[in-house]
Amino acid sequence: MKTAQIKKKNFGLAITALLLYAGPVHSAENYPSKPIRLIVPFAAAGSIDVVARPIAQSLSDLLGQQVVVDNRGAGGGIIGSDLVAKAPSDGYTLLLTNIAFAITPSLVPSMPYAALKDFAAVTQLTTLPYLLVSNPGLPATSLGQLITLAKARPGQITFASLGNGSGSHLTGAMLRNAAAIDIVHVPYKGFGALMPDLIAGRAQLAFNTIPAVLPHVRSGKLRALAVTSGKRSPLVPEVPTPAESGVAGFEASTWHGVFAPVGTPPTVIAAINTALITVIRSHEMKERLLGQGAEPVGSNPEQFAAFVRAEIIKWRAVVKASGATVD
Repeated sequence: MKTAQIKKKNFGLAITALLLYAGPVHSAENYPSKPIRLIVPFAAAGSIDVVARPIAQSLSDLLGQQVVVDNRGAGGGIIGSDLVAKAPSDGYTLLLTNIAFAITPSLVPSMPYAALKDFAAVTQLTTLPYLLVSNPGLPATSLGQLITLAKARPGQITFASLGNGSGSHLTGAMLRNAAAIDIVHVPYKGFGALMPDLIAGRAQLAFNTIPAVLPHVRSGKLRALAVTSGKRSPLVPEVPTPAESGVAGFEASTWHGVFAPVGTPPTVIAAINTALITVIRSHEMKERLLGQGAEPVGSNPEQFAAFVRAEIIKWRAVVKASGATVD
């Protein structure tokens, strides 16, 4: 029997077990019976697509129904997310988003939806730590040395970000608070604008996902100072964590996750969760994600909902302390 056929058979058995457990109240027996729209609330060809599109294709193969990625890149993720919040609660319109889902409610005073009330958590797909990189001209070869230097030169060291309120901005703000240092935020309109200035030394520090900056680290154009997770990354095992560098309470990672509209039947949520976990835990997908610096997670809906609540609280405190606003 071919691998794809085995996966489909195992998935069918898993769904049957779910139905027997959950009973007939909200039957997912015929789910899915038509194509599924997977809304990504950011522009096509962005970094989130590197995760969304292979997962959608593998999900299509597993479910036997097309899973169509629909990029809605406007409003910092709000417009696409709102489409899902207002979609029918039938499991045929899903949201695949990232850390912006947890940050935006603290940045935008009037949201068209409530992140914790209008969505049903399905699963956290991945976690992606940031890499803190510096221009080699900065006389610091570790996070500890950077902190010492920043304390000696308050207000003289800059960190670049992908824009006000972005994960890279707020991670820098979190470091500023955790290490009690005065480093100056310089927002850029995207990675393409930021990187030339960082390499040229017009900006001195930046946080970004590992695959985005690793080629420049390997070429010597940038220096890696720390990985922002609680454990070292297999992509850069030589780079220490903040805790190993003597900075307590500083840990930040971006992530990807899937949500459905609130009110989606529990057995449909369970079916989607089972399918997504099957996909991301396959050997091929794990290798592909790890190559992008993304570690597969695969949580259950309750675990993911608790994680999102904690993320919203964490980033709300960072936004408040930093005074961050959106452009």
